[in-house]
Amino acid sequence: MNIKYSLMPLIGSALLLLSCQNAKTDSNQETTDLETVNKDSVQHYDLLIGSWEDLSSSALHFSMFEDGSAQSDKMATLLYKSWHVENNVLSLVAESIGNKQSSIDTISYSIVELNKDAMKLKQGNTVLTFKKVADKTRIDTSK
Repeated sequence: MNIKYSLMPLIGSALLLLSCQNAKTDSNQETTDLETVNKDSVQHYDLLIGSWEDLSSSALHFSMFEDGSAQSDKMATLLYKSWHVENNVLSLVAESIGNKQSSIDTISYSIVELNKDAMKLKQGNTVLTFKKVADKTRIDTSK
């Protein structure tokens, strides 16, 4: 009977060690999945560069440049400044200009679909569809 009680802590310790090892394996798998997503984002980086025309009534047309800068096309009150992509999320830094005041916000969208001709972005329940258009000339905003 003493052997039975002395084996219980040993068995319990072995189970604890095995469960910790499984947790570590799961954690490594998550890291590998995350690295894959980052590599996918980088592979599509070149597809994002260019001018995009919003097909909705909002007409949020903009251009993204290779250096990470962005500009609004045909919008005076929402000025895109820069952009970056990480984990399949496109973030645009924009200045919203109102009456005698302005604010700078980062607007993030999940990239739902992306190819050389079209892009679908999702924010909450809203999905925006864009088509790629001939590249716009960069507007000098330093004045």
